[in-house]
Amino acid sequence: MGHDATMGKVRGKIKEAVGKIAGNERLQAEGRTDQAKAKVREAAEHVRERAAGIVDSLKHHDRHHGHHGRHGHHHDHRK
Repeated sequence: MGHDATMGKVRGKIKEAVGKIAGNERLQAEGRTDQAKAKVREAAEHVRERAAGIVDSLKHHDRHHGHHGRHGHHHDHRK
């Protein structure tokens, strides 16, 4: 999980806890909102990481199969 998502979760939990102790509904709600935003950021980071992994995998696959596609090496059949 990225630093921003982690800090958002921590900040949200603290706000929510302080809001409960102080009896401040608004602060509790802000804390829950901060946590929800952090979860969305975390999910977006995960999607980006997966996409980057797929792209890297495709690049790696392409290097091993050369520039001639799935049909192998190009043969010159001229005589």
